[in-house]
Amino acid sequence: MEGLRKLGESRFAFADPYQDVRGWVVRDGAGKDLGYLEDVLIDESAEKVRFLMVAHSGILGFGTSHSLIPIEAVTSVAHDQITVETSAEKVAGAPRFQPELVEPRFEHQFVDQNHHFENLYGYYGYQAPWAAMNIARLPRRTHPS
Repeated sequence: MEGLRKLGESRFAFADPYQDVRGWVVRDGAGKDLGYLEDVLIDESAEKVRFLMVAHSGILGFGTSHSLIPIEAVTSVAHDQITVETSAEKVAGAPRFQPELVEPRFEHQFVDQNHHFENLYGYYGYQAPWAAMNIARLPRRTHPS
């Protein structure tokens, strides 16, 4: 994985503007409001969405924070709402979003993106897609006859 970027800051865009779900409400499977989809993080080299970037408002809209939820957690997208299988409690306890991992103004700083995002996938109970690719590249074991 070369790096993740916010869709809004990448070279990609939705082919059809009606497919753009940014701004939609994100809820857990029990219907609890998790916030709204501010952006999605894409893996530019694989041309795939990897995370939802969910914004949570503070008091009167001040102090907005963000959580990243793996795209694999999405169970439905309909009626201006995105539903994820991850509970509100799990999202609340997730590692906080670190802007330096995806924002171009921080590109000059060394950050181990792969390690952070692999840990985030693991926190939610998923395997990072690029980790699965690395495993597939290992040589096969042969059993002695």
